Amino acid sequence: MWRNKISVLPAVSLVELLISLALGSLLLSAAAALYSHIYLQQTKYRELINLQAHTHQLLDYLNQHIQHMNLQGQPHPDSNYALFQHQGKNYHLIHQSCLLFFNDVNQDGCVGNRIKSESCHLNGMNNTNEVGKELFGFKFENQAIYVFNDDSAIRRCHQTQCEKVLTSCQHHLWHNLVEQSDYRVDMLRFQWEIPERLLNIELALTSLKQPEIRYQAQAYSYLFNGAPE
Repeated sequence: MWRNKISVLPAVSLVELLISLALGSLLLSAAAALYSHIYLQQTKYRELINLQAHTHQLLDYLNQHIQHMNLQGQPHPDSNYALFQHQGKNYHLIHQSCLLFFNDVNQDGCVGNRIKSESCHLNGMNNTNEVGKELFGFKFENQAIYVFNDDSAIRRCHQTQCEKVLTSCQHHLWHNLVEQSDYRVDMLRFQWEIPERLLNIELALTSLKQPEIRYQAQAYSYLFNGAPE
């Protein structure tokens, strides 16, 4: 008579079971920690890329205007350039964080738009329209970038008033370049590398979402027109 052989597996002890559970928990914790680290690094990387993009966009914007500094049309005896110039110059770098200048964008020989065939100034008073469209200014203040604001009040400025536009960073003709953003400006600095030819622009931004992430860059603006003769 044949008897069926029954194989009996050795029993798993409670200690071995606890050890297995502990090892499994450690592996799961390690995997979770690794995933969390990778996710955090990716988030920081995306924020850094975003900050880099904003920084270079702002530098490009500044450069587009600054490189045309001293743009002038054909000189006219009735030009109003002298009303706005500071010490005979079309710009004023008041300090490293405030730059003001004008460009004769439409090249009609005046700051602002000439009124038909009339002179651009009358007895020391400006006589052009839309002056603010040819006046430019950039300054760093309160961890933000401010730009010159188009103000119709400038149109009828007298000589001393006109000149103050390019000699003061404290007047009311400014507005924030970026009203709402996810970053703050830590630095905006202008410095001549070659006087009136090559301007160095430095800019630094910090993320508001992740304040430990900061990005700084610089751009060189070559003035197409150089210093006026």
